[in-house]
Amino acid sequence: MRNKLFPNNFTALINRMDEGVLVLDEERTVILANRAAGKILGSKALHAARACIDTLLAETNRPFCAFLEEVAGSGADYTNHEITYRRRNREARLLVSAFTRTETAPARGRRVYVLLRDITRLWRLHTKEKQLMAQVRKNYTIQMENLRQIAESVAHEVRNPIVSIGGYANLLLRKIEADSTPTEEHRKYLTYIKEDAERLLALVGKVERYTDTREMHFRKENVLRVLRESISFAKRLGARTGVRVEAPTVEPGEYLIYVDMTLLKTAFKSLVRQAVVLSNGDDTVSIHLHVNTLEIIFSIDIATKLIKENIPFLFNPFYSASGQRLNFDLANAQRVIMLHGGMIRADWGGEGRLTLRLSMPREKRLLRP
Repeated sequence: MRNKLFPNNFTALINRMDEGVLVLDEERTVILANRAAGKILGSKALHAARACIDTLLAETNRPFCAFLEEVAGSGADYTNHEITYRRRNREARLLVSAFTRTETAPARGRRVYVLLRDITRLWRLHTKEKQLMAQVRKNYTIQMENLRQIAESVAHEVRNPIVSIGGYANLLLRKIEADSTPTEEHRKYLTYIKEDAERLLALVGKVERYTDTREMHFRKENVLRVLRESISFAKRLGARTGVRVEAPTVEPGEYLIYVDMTLLKTAFKSLVRQAVVLSNGDDTVSIHLHVNTLEIIFSIDIATKLIKENIPFLFNPFYSASGQRLNFDLANAQRVIMLHGGMIRADWGGEGRLTLRLSMPREKRLLRP
């Protein structure tokens, strides 16, 4: 089709593109189309025909025609949309960007410029990844249930003896204080017993909180609030501990997901706290944030004194990192994010560099009672 509105070299150029290019007039007549557009939309004659797009594609690609009709009716200058349609008896995915403009010369009227990108392969990979993630979450839930049963039994059996030991230690300390001839050695040993009993009791409490599988309360919330508060918390923590923290500014807006807001805040802050603890304190802790229509990616880059062999154990609830007192921060954060459909992982970058990467999908969830 020889087109008088566009030079031949322009047509030759767009025919070399992998993306589809379409130009329609206000009647939705095709006035320009490259070969990729015909291939993507399943109409080999598209680039050679000057006809209404509805006539050419009504039978084979009705979703695309409906989208163009919506663009024309909305009056919007720019529209970006994903379309699912059938191609060769298989489901395909198309990312369509439409730009409308009123031309004055050489031909008057409103034009619709359309860019088509076939994202079927990416979409299928994303679908497969979601299926794999669902299986990982299922396995994780089963493991958590087994751990919960074990931990509940251990906590139940250990709590009473610990309380008893601590009580008798306190009693003996009071008796020694009342006795006129106490020995310093007795006092020292009883103090050790009391401190260890208190530490074990605190540990039992942490185990019980970690294995608490109460129903999460999902509500439709703006998750950007969590990101903003977590970054603010990281900067305050850095200022208090003398660690430099670099982080982006979270732009105002809404990113609505069904989440348990209280638990999610705790998970993000636990991740930030442990990143600062694990850093060597000399280099900058860098926070990176990427929010798109599919997921949130929140990552923290640190320089650490940890060795590579210890990285796989970071999310083990009974692992004590960098000589710190045993805590469940990373294990709890991972558990909460997994229950929200996401994942936290630790990536070793070599030469003492570590990235803690949190990703959480923006998937639709039903409001639970």
